[in-house]
Amino acid sequence: MKIVFSIFLCCITLLSFNAQDTLKLLYKWKVEAIDFEVDNFGYIYTYNSLKIEKHKADGTLVATYSNYNLGDISSIDVNNPLRILALHKNQNTLVILDNTLSLEQDNGLDLTALGLYNTTAFTYSSLNNGIWFYDKELFQLIKTNQLMETIYQSGNLLQLLNKETLGVKQLIEDDDKLYLVCEKYILVFDLYGAYYNTLHFPYYKGIEIKNNIIFTFNKGHLKAYDTKTFEEQISNFVLDDKLLHKLNEGFIYELGEKSFSIYAIESSQKK
Repeated sequence: MKIVFSIFLCCITLLSFNAQDTLKLLYKWKVEAIDFEVDNFGYIYTYNSLKIEKHKADGTLVATYSNYNLGDISSIDVNNPLRILALHKNQNTLVILDNTLSLEQDNGLDLTALGLYNTTAFTYSSLNNGIWFYDKELFQLIKTNQLMETIYQSGNLLQLLNKETLGVKQLIEDDDKLYLVCEKYILVFDLYGAYYNTLHFPYYKGIEIKNNIIFTFNKGHLKAYDTKTFEEQISNFVLDDKLLHKLNEGFIYELGEKSFSIYAIESSQKK
């Protein structure tokens, strides 16, 4: 079976990487950031502790967010480009931003008031426009609705799943599954919070899950693992393992110390 990427650029094109494929640099610009995310429309959100910047693919800056009253920005979620989520960890406050990075609420959402004391992962939910949270202190998955009312609590996952530790790194919702990415494995749930299974796949920075395929960057190589067939494919091209890479809709995004780059995979089948 050949694992493929899908790219939407006015039409759908299928690509796969193999030993002869190479990377082509499309764009590069200067930036000061510690992390980034890419939304479904191809907009890039680079951020550090002080601000979030929204860019077009060519680096054009289209919007900025900062809020010094709420302290450092620790993480963001862009799964819904119309409702960007940003966590100010020190104040335990979540802010919801529109597509111009403007606040939807004046003061943000106090997570402590929701009974969330140590949120380490969160993501927008396509079902009922809610938000999934994982609380490290409670070892719980928690979901809220649009009104930020709690509508689901998993209970203590350590006890329910007989685990000694979780080490949760990331929450990812894809198709009809919710993936709780941990240090040594991935816990899979349905969109209602029911436990489905465990994937024994260790965490790598920049992990993405699309259509049941796990994409990671390991030692500079792009790696694809099909969770249904258990087949694996590794790219021949090598990236700088010291930099942060992510895959989105067939493009590879790279955050350097003071620069941001976008690459396309050039298929050898097209040469």
